[in-house]
Amino acid sequence: MLTGNVYSQVKIMLKHSLIGVYAILACLCSFVVGVIFLGMGLFDLLEISMPEHMLNVYKPNLTYSETEYKIRYGHIDNAPTYEESKKEQREHRERSYEMNLRMEIKGQKQSLVRSSIYLLICSIAFVIHWKMAIRIENQLRCGPTSDPDRC
Repeated sequence: MLTGNVYSQVKIMLKHSLIGVYAILACLCSFVVGVIFLGMGLFDLLEISMPEHMLNVYKPNLTYSETEYKIRYGHIDNAPTYEESKKEQREHRERSYEMNLRMEIKGQKQSLVRSSIYLLICSIAFVIHWKMAIRIENQLRCGPTSDPDRC
């Protein structure tokens, strides 16, 4: 049978070891989540640097054939000619493409900032729990009342 003093020391050591396990698991989780957000941030950087390669593949068709032109403008007396219409379509496509590029870059910059904030939070959580785990490990090795610097 354990005496009161030894029992309380075992109880303290068990408590410290559970806290140490918690700290190590928290470090592992924050590391894994941090790596995920680091990967997302790197992909965002890639999308910011090459937005024309990262645009969505599916885009609506902004042009129409001469038959579609006649159907669309045939009943209008002062409608633009088909050639003028083609020029307008091309300008509209170019404006739409530029707008899509700007929107893509803006969205990826927002995502990069978000990923950076999450990565910072994960890093802070990792450092806090890592220091906690080291302190607990020193207390288990040296005893709860002794000075860890002397141990």
